[in-house]
Amino acid sequence: MKAVKPELFPVIIDGVAMPAMFHTVEQIIDSGIEKVYILIQPEDQQQFENLFHKKISSQNEHRLDDRKKAYVKKIQSMGEKIHFIKQETQDGFGHAIALCKEALQQDFPAQPFLLVLGHHVYRTMAAKTCVQQLVEAYGISGKSVMGLKTSPLSEVSKFGTVTGVWLDDSKQRLSINQVEEKPSAAYAQKNLVTKGLEKDTFLTAFGMYCVEATIFDHLDELIINKKRTHGLYQFTDALESMRKASGLDGLHVDGERYNIGNPAGYLGTLNALNVSSPALNVSSGDVEEEEATSTGARSYIAVAACAFGLGALIATLLRK
Repeated sequence: MKAVKPELFPVIIDGVAMPAMFHTVEQIIDSGIEKVYILIQPEDQQQFENLFHKKISSQNEHRLDDRKKAYVKKIQSMGEKIHFIKQETQDGFGHAIALCKEALQQDFPAQPFLLVLGHHVYRTMAAKTCVQQLVEAYGISGKSVMGLKTSPLSEVSKFGTVTGVWLDDSKQRLSINQVEEKPSAAYAQKNLVTKGLEKDTFLTAFGMYCVEATIFDHLDELIINKKRTHGLYQFTDALESMRKASGLDGLHVDGERYNIGNPAGYLGTLNALNVSSPALNVSSGDVEEEEATSTGARSYIAVAACAFGLGALIATLLRK
């Protein structure tokens, strides 16, 4: 039996069925991103090549109506901006992003870039997409920006968690003064409370980042000195190091991200998107949630990229 990557699971967005990662890549390119790199495991390359680079046969194209033919052309146009980076071994999110350094510095030296987790489905609650919100926040800030969402105390051990000082009355932009990778509840209550939030509510990673190219210096330092957290090279640790050196802002994104990296998360995503799934015929309570491990297959996206076995996107942000 052939396995399918979580980021390639089907979802229905605005009446159109598509692989989950395709929806994210579409948001990125529609926001004006010039080039996308997807960090993948070597054995998964053919699946991604088929998704983004394989042309539809003329026989099948003739069966499509004009609207669907136009969408096929859009997919082919998007594919021209997609490139792949292979991650031979999985050693954490930070290790995955470090592999993008050579490609990004060659194509876009010293440029900031957008990093997006590919095993999430992102839905905006505003007129602008989640990607557009983050890009605009970077333009205002002039420094690296981390997308944030609120999470209850019971979930902080699953995510990178931050605290800081609000930069506006609307409580959207934050000057971050600490980033901690998957803290315990006790640690969060003692060190990561952000004023203005309800009790036992914390700011956690949304899965999108606009970061300066200097992040690679901090990733290199982790790897050279073998500084692991929970046994892996963590991107969160590099963010904290960069924050200390040059600052880091946060944006409370007006939107939601749905994790499809485990059975319960995928089913919950279908329900949240009002998608019926008779083939599953279960409620989320019937499925035990399982966190993906360092050996699981995930991908990431960068201006290029997908990596580490879940799915992350990195896209370049061109300065206006």
